[in-house]
Amino acid sequence: MEQGMAGQHEVNWQTLFSMSASGLSGTDLLKFCRDCVADDLRTWGLPRWRVPHQLAGCWICLDHGTLLQPLKAQTSTWLIPPTVASDADTVSCTPAEISVLLWLAKLANRLIDAGPLDLESIRQAAITGLRDQGVTGWAHPMDKRTLEQWFIGTTLSSWLQKCCGPESQLSSGAWIHSFLRNRSGDHPLKWMLLWCSLFAQQEGGASLDRFFAPMTSLRWDANGQGQIWGYSDNRLPGEISQIVANATSVAEAAKILGMAPITLRKGLAEIGVSLGDFRFERGRDQRKEVAVNEIHTYIKDHPECTRSDVHRDCKAAVSWLRQYDHNRLSRAMSTLPDLHSPQLTLAFK
Repeated sequence: MEQGMAGQHEVNWQTLFSMSASGLSGTDLLKFCRDCVADDLRTWGLPRWRVPHQLAGCWICLDHGTLLQPLKAQTSTWLIPPTVASDADTVSCTPAEISVLLWLAKLANRLIDAGPLDLESIRQAAITGLRDQGVTGWAHPMDKRTLEQWFIGTTLSSWLQKCCGPESQLSSGAWIHSFLRNRSGDHPLKWMLLWCSLFAQQEGGASLDRFFAPMTSLRWDANGQGQIWGYSDNRLPGEISQIVANATSVAEAAKILGMAPITLRKGLAEIGVSLGDFRFERGRDQRKEVAVNEIHTYIKDHPECTRSDVHRDCKAAVSWLRQYDHNRLSRAMSTLPDLHSPQLTLAFK
């Protein structure tokens, strides 16, 4: 925290840790923890404000796990956290909400001095998370009403509805649709809320790490192959996957689906699918079998052929297998004799 503030002491802390013009970061609300106040009274005799408590997205004290209390600041008034507890602003909180708020507070603290974020990768990872959870689909990948209904049902939305600050306006989820479609940045709190709602209950600290480097975390498919975060086999319905994978061209797939090729490309790109990568992955096994069958057929039709003949007359099949499955190539040609002369053994006198 101190390193993140170093060299910027002339900047107001509310400007440094929030975006006042957005209307989401209150400039007249300070937050304090009752347990921290009690600790300060025992140690110093006076309570003090803590910067981590004032960060956007922090509603709970990470040291004590207790909800932060708001205090309205007034111009030209010297304020310190109150030493007498008041139940006027106490908000009830469920265990599930406490868990989510703790995760969110950890994310807010890690954002300090974190450096620039790869927002496009975060956006694609979020869209993938929405799809994997069944919120978005192929027909309506970015439906505004569906996104709102999903967010309203989250634990974080229920907390925002009870929140006394300006952040409560985000509880409806009406901002998510335009937020994900907007190519420019936005208030960091929105990214934090969306990421938290999607991944706070998954994989512990790994979901926090992915926020800062979403494209460096690998997922693993059924074949044990590492895939970049954001690639998922279930992003398309089965029948559409088969059409796209089996069509000889994008134009043919679009025609079968009853849409223009550009519409198909845009639809795939919107849910984070690379058409070329998708067709290659889906057609890999089929292409492998075609290459192996071509080599077997050639050997059957030319029983006296050599390995050099196969390399020359089945060049495309051999090149493909050499690049993507060298072991399969070796097995396909295992019946052919190797006519290369073995290397002579050096003899020393």
